Amino acid sequence: MAIEGDVMDQVRAVLNASSNDHALQVLVSVLAEVRSLRLCRDELSEIQERAARQADQLERALDTIATLEARVARGETNPSTTKVLRLKRNPMSTSSSSDPSTAESEAQTDPDQRDVRLTLEINELRAEVDAWKKRRNTLMQVYARETELFRDDLLQMLGYRIEYLAHQREYRLRSMFAEPGSDDDDDNVLLFRRARDGSIQVIETRFITELPASTLDSLHTSSSIPVFLAHVTLAMWRQRSCPS
Repeated sequence: MAIEGDVMDQVRAVLNASSNDHALQVLVSVLAEVRSLRLCRDELSEIQERAARQADQLERALDTIATLEARVARGETNPSTTKVLRLKRNPMSTSSSSDPSTAESEAQTDPDQRDVRLTLEINELRAEVDAWKKRRNTLMQVYARETELFRDDLLQMLGYRIEYLAHQREYRLRSMFAEPGSDDDDDNVLLFRRARDGSIQVIETRFITELPASTLDSLHTSSSIPVFLAHVTLAMWRQRSCPS
């Protein structure tokens, strides 16, 4: 305001002492100087305000740093930025667990509570065993049913009911054209055994010795069990269809 007052005084003096043209030129120059001074004053005000804000921010930052340093000195950490490694065998927890008073209190647990826990565990184990037995029985029933269906299919396709004797590692074949008899009757069955070299051997039975000579010759000449079984099937079919 003092600068503007001095400028206005200069303008009045120039207007009183000079001609009109010269006064106008001086007035224009003075007004330009006034505008420049105003811009400088406004810019200076903005700089001062910015400096005040930065000083305030700096002060708050210093306060925050001091607070964090104090927390670190007390051992506090930020879990989002700091990973704390804990000992698997913490000496404090080990010492507390080995405290005689703690062990004594555990030893003095109510026996009824221990019995209840044991009873619950036993019941859970029994339930698991029962469930396992049910699953096993179901699987055995399914296996037996599927095995019987498989044997029936083989009987219809190949003409033989096949049984595997696991304890002897033998296969017992009974032809569908054989004379009716009990399943344990060896007079109408063929026996085969798996040798150590993986081959299948024919076991001599009473039924084989009673076969026609041509049927036995097919086994020796062809060295093929399928060919031999085909001859046996054909011979038994003829015997049953055209009895002598």
